Amino acid sequence: MTNVIAEIGAHRSTDSAPLFRSANSGPVLESLQNSVRDLSVQHAQIKKLEQSKKPIPSDFFSPETPGKSGAKNNAAGLGFQAFGTFQTLRSSIESLQNGDTTEGAVGLGSVAAEYVGMGVEAGLNKVAQKTASRVAPTIVNFKSSSIGKMVGRVGGGVAATITVPFDIYNAVDSFNKAAASTGKEAQDHYVNGAFSVAGAVTSITLGVAFMAGAAAAGPAGLIVAGVLMAAQSIYSAVRTVEEIDQYTPLTDGQKFTIGVKSFLGFEPGFDVIKPYLEKKYADEHEQQSKVRYQAFLDGPGKEYFERVVYGSADVEAKLVPGKVPLTPSLWYSPITWLLNLIPVNGQVPHVEIAGGNDHISGHKSWNGKPINAVEGLPGETKATLWDMGDGDDWVTGIETKPNYFLLGAGKKGVSGGNADDTVVLNADARQTLAQAEQVSTTDKDGFSPRQTSLNGGGGRNTLSFSGALTTPYKEDGADKVARYAGHVVNFKTNTISIKTQESNTEGVKKIAHFQSFSNVTTVERGQSFIQGNDENHMFTLNGQKDVLFTGNGANVIVINGGARITGEGGNNTYIVNRAVENVIIEDPGNSIVRLDYSAAQLSGWRVSPSGDLSVDTSGDTPWNSRALVFNNAFSSDTEDDRARPVFITNDGVTMVINAPRQAGSSIRTVQVSSVKVETGNPQT
Repeated sequence: MTNVIAEIGAHRSTDSAPLFRSANSGPVLESLQNSVRDLSVQHAQIKKLEQSKKPIPSDFFSPETPGKSGAKNNAAGLGFQAFGTFQTLRSSIESLQNGDTTEGAVGLGSVAAEYVGMGVEAGLNKVAQKTASRVAPTIVNFKSSSIGKMVGRVGGGVAATITVPFDIYNAVDSFNKAAASTGKEAQDHYVNGAFSVAGAVTSITLGVAFMAGAAAAGPAGLIVAGVLMAAQSIYSAVRTVEEIDQYTPLTDGQKFTIGVKSFLGFEPGFDVIKPYLEKKYADEHEQQSKVRYQAFLDGPGKEYFERVVYGSADVEAKLVPGKVPLTPSLWYSPITWLLNLIPVNGQVPHVEIAGGNDHISGHKSWNGKPINAVEGLPGETKATLWDMGDGDDWVTGIETKPNYFLLGAGKKGVSGGNADDTVVLNADARQTLAQAEQVSTTDKDGFSPRQTSLNGGGGRNTLSFSGALTTPYKEDGADKVARYAGHVVNFKTNTISIKTQESNTEGVKKIAHFQSFSNVTTVERGQSFIQGNDENHMFTLNGQKDVLFTGNGANVIVINGGARITGEGGNNTYIVNRAVENVIIEDPGNSIVRLDYSAAQLSGWRVSPSGDLSVDTSGDTPWNSRALVFNNAFSSDTEDDRARPVFITNDGVTMVINAPRQAGSSIRTVQVSSVKVETGNPQT
């Protein structure tokens, strides 16, 4: 944004109307407008000089009133002005970009105040001209614009008077920030505040000397400015070395090289930055994880979990295409402060954090990686949460207590204990499809080294699916979407596969093998398929169009969405919670249907000639209505008019449906018998 405004300002006509308008114009807009106006005027003057093909005039960097008595003091504070503007401009632009309009206004106001002082009795002197002439004639192209004027500060008493309050503000602000922080961060704020105090004191001192006509004011200003700028750069270099050495220990030779580079304003080099960034990000990621899981154990997970073990992270820093400054910003070369704001194509560091590969058994690591664990309050029935994230992981849970495994992308191997364990597959659509492709391409005789293996162990264990079914991503700059429909969980073959849009023609794609699980929970909004076996299970259906074949066990089926269910034997219990999707059940057994609806919310009981029983439900709002259909709800015995399912509402009403046929007809007349059970005697 800074570069864009600068370019616009430089190429605008000096007669143009103000660029910024606001009904409530504040100091920020006013300062920005002044900067844009200065850029326009200066650009026009530079262009005119450039077109004349003449050398730089001797008074190009002189004050506006060179004949004034005391002009020899115009050199007072050349470098110090640069130091002050360098500090304030950089901080003010960053503050504005971060939304800190108060600090930004002060920063820009400091620069504006310097212009006022220079306009009265200050300017760039002969020393500045010699310095500029050495770098090249092209410096004319960057004459003192809003940014280029950063080369003079204590040139006159008026300038010192005007700019001192801003140094004081910066000092107070830095000390306040230091008081609110700790360690090296606090130290940096204290040092910044000290430089601001030094700037204010020096401004006053040199200003007094200037007013008194002291001959030493000019050299003193230059010396003080140089000392302050060098001191700041030395401190910055030392802190750079300390910061890198804190994460990646450096040799004495490396410390010297990096320190010199930093002092001169150059980056240490990617060979140094890469291990530093990787260690720094890894440590910060671990610290953030510990804080997050500790808050979980102290808060919502306190009653259920006593410990969290989380997977490791692999951090990689690499160079990627991006925008970089045209030149480094060198404190001893004012022209580079402007060039540094010009973005060009280059390579910038980029850090990626991916799940690492872990091999953990209880409290022991088998691959040398540390076990990342956070402890909560222990409890006899509390579980351990294993948040393994992405990566290829092998985990054996606690033997005697519940385990809750949360699994991301990658190949997983999980073994539970003897208590009731839960395994949650949480990979997103793109990750799931990637694993399915890996399994498909490496499968041999029904086994793939890339498939996940899940062993629940003892107890009644649960398989749960919660990953996103749709994942947008970019590939070669193009927007793409990965999606799949749901899972296929087969208790007869002990396999987990995924359904895609091509499954009807290409079949499903296997991703895992499982054993010793009693329960399964399907992914929300999906279209999953479950095949039960002869054991007793609990099926929780969260999808929009789930399909379930119950097997021969006596099962509990929880329906939270839409489903089509076929009972294959045994007496099943259905729990139908509120939703909008329709439910179709065909069960030859005598089943119990528990409804999350009151008796008053059930209406329209009807029976088709083929014996399908239907009822309409109404929720709290009109769009929560749905139809429940029970196919072949009646026995084939012509003498039996009673429906197989028995209904129980959430207000305690038990409903039995009878539908005798009309004489000589297949049409049935529905009769609802209700009994409400309350404390005391039942009511009919």
